[in-house]
Amino acid sequence: MKQSETRLAFSGESLKATFIETADGYAAIGRAIVFNLGSNPAIIDGEPAQSVPPLASTILYNAVVKTGERLIVVQLPENFVTEGFAGREGWDKYCDLVTDPSEQLSRTPLYRSAQHHLGHYDFGQHVPAALQDLVRADERFTVKANLWFSPAGTDCLIHNSHGFLETHVQIHGLGRMQKFRSAEHDTLYEEILMAPGQSHRIFDCQRSSSGTYIYPWHQYYSDTDCIWMAIEFHPASKA
Repeated sequence: MKQSETRLAFSGESLKATFIETADGYAAIGRAIVFNLGSNPAIIDGEPAQSVPPLASTILYNAVVKTGERLIVVQLPENFVTEGFAGREGWDKYCDLVTDPSEQLSRTPLYRSAQHHLGHYDFGQHVPAALQDLVRADERFTVKANLWFSPAGTDCLIHNSHGFLETHVQIHGLGRMQKFRSAEHDTLYEEILMAPGQSHRIFDCQRSSSGTYIYPWHQYYSDTDCIWMAIEFHPASKA
């Protein structure tokens, strides 16, 4: 198949985001954060060659992908500044996208980009060990991706359920994925530090009888002004 490049819905004036399909021979020019949405490792040219596992990310510099299925590539200019970023890009404040937002959400400076649908994903034989009891090998998921922005020192709200599985990739700044024993901040028990190019594995969770995924209580916290990417896997029958 011929390589194809699709400009993502959240690609804009200050940030370039591209979806590469049939990525064999793809050349990343300059600095690029790359997430492997394939079912097999993406192989990076080198001596020796390196690999990016499925559903994982890295930062490439003027590198060539020898073999790869589907990649999300995000690039920022060297002179990138976060001041006024969400407004420049026309992103929505998240509370404006929610029906009847809480007072806490309305006060939270959390902004979301447009969302892009990236087709389907089949975990197949690559179902993460933590999800073996949740995902059938033949189950199909619809993939959606978007970016988030929050200024330094933002608690992005503790929650514990989604209608989808998710992972995140840090694009700019330093943040943390935090886990709690309840919806209270003083019950924090784990932090995953997020630096540019880093992603986390899909968290261990349970599936309710209605199909909702029950996660540990968790939130994103921005230590600095932060941009991060969410990649969601929605059961195809409900997407």
